Amino acid sequence: HRRGAGLADTSVAAAALRQRLLEVHGDLTGRQAARLLWSFGKLGVRDKALVGELSEFLGQPTVFPSLTSRDLSQGLWGLARAQVKSEPLLRALRAQVQSTEGLPPFHSQSLATTVWALAKLRHRDEEVMHSLA
Repeated sequence: HRRGAGLADTSVAAAALRQRLLEVHGDLTGRQAARLLWSFGKLGVRDKALVGELSEFLGQPTVFPSLTSRDLSQGLWGLARAQVKSEPLLRALRAQVQSTEGLPPFHSQSLATTVWALAKLRHRDEEVMHSLA
């Protein structure tokens, strides 16, 4: 598979993935959704509807607090690679920063990946960046 030739133009594959995700949606965990986003970024999946559905799932109040820093960084990385800015996920990130629990502890790799993804998505939020520091 040549570099840059992901599933961007393979609408049949994206539709099949979307259908399968709808079938297993009730069993999907936040970690699995984040890993799917990472995988889609790695494969070059650019289906905005598919990526958007997963990111909206991650932003749900019942899902987002369960994410580890690694889950969050992988999900954001996948969004950045797909060039999809997910307002629900970014709102959940801000809400978690503002909550009494705050964000989970970040190790160096997760921190670097998260900051890179936020920069790539052109998401400027001083409160989030301060919380990551």
